[in-house]
Amino acid sequence: MDLNELVVTDAELNVVDSGAWVAPDNAGDLELFVCGMGSKEVRKAAQAKQAAMRAKNRGKELTDEQNHKNGEELLYEVVLKDWRGLKQDGKDVPYSKEKAKELITSRNFKRFSELVFECASKIDGDAKAFVEAATKN
Repeated sequence: MDLNELVVTDAELNVVDSGAWVAPDNAGDLELFVCGMGSKEVRKAAQAKQAAMRAKNRGKELTDEQNHKNGEELLYEVVLKDWRGLKQDGKDVPYSKEKAKELITSRNFKRFSELVFECASKIDGDAKAFVEAATKN
């Protein structure tokens, strides 16, 4: 394999950091505007959250519950930026951080948080495709 095939371009890194509209699999007309889990903003927020929790734990490792909570917070505070095509009873649900938090932290809407993570992972895994799609438009 040629090393040039492994290079992530600045345009691709920009997509990871800035985000893009992503259609999750098997979710109808829903599209989520998300940044990648590997974005600078997500990494910085994750480090800060982990450091705060470690301090709270007096240096002990984070529990599974604390890691889960941090992951949810990253999804609604940093990763998810907007949505379109999300409806309830046939009416559009407008995006807000408060609504995102409600959906992502509710056990009843576990599938929604999985969709957000899926879309962010798509950005991380194939930023090149998002750059190519943007340049076609």
